[in-house]
Amino acid sequence: MVDIVDTGQRSRVAMVGDWLYSKLSRVTSSGQLIREIDGLRFIAITAVVVCHINTDLIKATYGHYPATVAANGFFNWLFSNGSIGVHLFFVISGFVLALPFAQHYLCKKTKPKLGRYFLRRVTRLEPPYILNLLFLAVMRVAIMGDSPGAVLPHLAASIGYVHNIIYQSMSTINQVAWSLEIEVQFYVLAPLIAKMFLIRGTAARRLAIVGMAAVFTIAQNLIPVDSWFFNHFNMSIIYKMQYFLMGFLLVDIYLLNWKSQPEKCRAWDVVSALCWLGIIPVLRFGAFVEYLVPALIVIAYIGAFRGRLMSRLLSSRFFVVCGGMCYTLYLYHGKIAYALMPKLLHLPHTGLLMFDVPMLVILAYVPILAICALLFALIEKPCMRPDWPTRLKGAVLRCLSANR
Repeated sequence: MVDIVDTGQRSRVAMVGDWLYSKLSRVTSSGQLIREIDGLRFIAITAVVVCHINTDLIKATYGHYPATVAANGFFNWLFSNGSIGVHLFFVISGFVLALPFAQHYLCKKTKPKLGRYFLRRVTRLEPPYILNLLFLAVMRVAIMGDSPGAVLPHLAASIGYVHNIIYQSMSTINQVAWSLEIEVQFYVLAPLIAKMFLIRGTAARRLAIVGMAAVFTIAQNLIPVDSWFFNHFNMSIIYKMQYFLMGFLLVDIYLLNWKSQPEKCRAWDVVSALCWLGIIPVLRFGAFVEYLVPALIVIAYIGAFRGRLMSRLLSSRFFVVCGGMCYTLYLYHGKIAYALMPKLLHLPHTGLLMFDVPMLVILAYVPILAICALLFALIEKPCMRPDWPTRLKGAVLRCLSANR
């Protein structure tokens, strides 16, 4: 009897899991779902969440975690460098946007139509982004007491993806928008950069991709940090291009070496783990960071595809679902965590960041995931359907007809 009840309970749990998976799985216009990529998206957004919770904790406790304590000093540095999650996203974006162009140039598949390509970017990304900015702008006026006249220029610049350049600072409406401005710059340039896949000869083409990344990196180091150019463009694609290009390199390997079906090998689990860990000393000692970090990331990503354990982990339902709604998580996690922090600070603390930050991340992630899952299902997922404008128009017309 116990076995029957247990089986029934497991079946109900499985049914709930299947229902949640269907509701929260993202929609792809091409029908291609590369599970490891969504798993890597979850790694990237988690790194960003760790960074922001660490920052909020340090600000809220006013010196409760003194840097004079060696462990706190190191882990404050480590968690604050969770901002590298943004660069992880840049490599993923390079891969995702390059994929259809590379499939055309390298595999003779249908050529992507630029009109559809740009329309897809607008209909897929703009509604969730603009709604987020409008909501946060209203909050600044209604709750924080900012004047509409002070908020509106920053809101307009953020919606137009030019806040970084105009104000030389992150958006005052939603700070994370700074990286989305860079993403948009890449969306515009990606079809042109994808012409690199026309280079014949695999070695020559990959050398050109790596060479272009090196040129951008060298140029970044040659521009004086106190110059007008740096002040206006340090938060632009000019200073991040090497990460997107690593995504191009990964696509080349994915299509030609692996034929979109990477073989799994335990050795790649070890290589991937070593690369992830290797990023830490590179960042810590600041040696050739702009050159080594993109290289370590792309090798770690190769291991994510090729490693047996890594691939299995990243392809799990939890990682895939959470990674699939990373856009909503990215837009809202900071504000949710900030609102939760006063409550979480009442919980017992050890006084060591190495324990307290992971604990707060775990506790905060549950409501963050729950709220963002709802927002994803209501706002972002409907926009993933390429025909949503037509469906919305039809629903409005039916509603108007019914009310006549």
